[in-house]
Amino acid sequence: MGHKIVLCPRTVQKAELMRQKRYIALSGCLKGKAKLEGIATDVKEALQGKDMTFIVTDATRHGAWAEILAPFAEGQHFVLFGSPGIGAALEFSRQINGKNPIAAFNTTETDTLLYACRAEEPGNVHVFGIKKDIRYATVSVNGRMPAFALKGIFPQSHDTEHPLVGLYNVGFQFHISGMIMNAEKVKAGKLTYFYKEAITLEVAKFITEMDNERRKVAEAVGVEAISCEQWLWRAYRTPRGSLYKMIQNTRAYGKIGAPDTLDHRYIKQEILLKALPAIEIGNVLGIEMPHFKEIVDKACELLGIDFWKNGRTLSDMGLDKAALLSKNKGDLLKVS
Repeated sequence: MGHKIVLCPRTVQKAELMRQKRYIALSGCLKGKAKLEGIATDVKEALQGKDMTFIVTDATRHGAWAEILAPFAEGQHFVLFGSPGIGAALEFSRQINGKNPIAAFNTTETDTLLYACRAEEPGNVHVFGIKKDIRYATVSVNGRMPAFALKGIFPQSHDTEHPLVGLYNVGFQFHISGMIMNAEKVKAGKLTYFYKEAITLEVAKFITEMDNERRKVAEAVGVEAISCEQWLWRAYRTPRGSLYKMIQNTRAYGKIGAPDTLDHRYIKQEILLKALPAIEIGNVLGIEMPHFKEIVDKACELLGIDFWKNGRTLSDMGLDKAALLSKNKGDLLKVS
């Protein structure tokens, strides 16, 4: 697309490997070599002269990125997170501002990753599918929602102007339910392809019940409350049908592998940053969420972790009940 990209790998070892290649090899839906302008291990060097930082690490590490980026938050710079959970841009903006009050970063979050893809090894990425519909919102450290031309980079993206755009996403429900309801198979390494094998008729039925709860929460705060089936059609143009059939027929899901451990982002990230914020918002607004709570309780039991103590909270996002109930989306940005 003509953009100059500097890659900043998480480890020195990966950086050295990428310096030898200086490109990312693409396979699957996208084929070819994406050339890199440079590879940096120093964040200040990576940010030099750049307009946007795209962070695609596990969302549980975004707080660490606030620590790293805060000292260099100068000028009008955009930080873009792909599928970071509910309220990520709000939380990140507060973290940056707390560390650097004069920072001018704007934080954009999308409801989902831009592609269904996996890194097979450093520098080699297989793209299973390209999302045909992406929703996003942008907030800034000073409580504004500036315009961000993501559509110029990804034409399939749409600005919702709503900082709780994460409630539009449905995929985290697939991940949590598929993992927890197939826990023994996951631990035994008996699943090869996650979506094809983990999302059974029984699991799909449970996901539908979860989704009904998510949709009530989304509607209550003014986020478009589409169903899982509608989301799959919009994102992948999957032929319409029951949720089970649509997941089975989503081409991009067909060859995505299954984890062989419960210690995985499909549980930890999705519960801490997506399920728990949704539950807290629901609690504040008086919306019952028994299926969400049931699956989180099961995860706590299986992993021996009290997830309830560590999830993203309304306080982390700088929100309260009044802001959630307000008809003015700007009020979601005014609570410190």
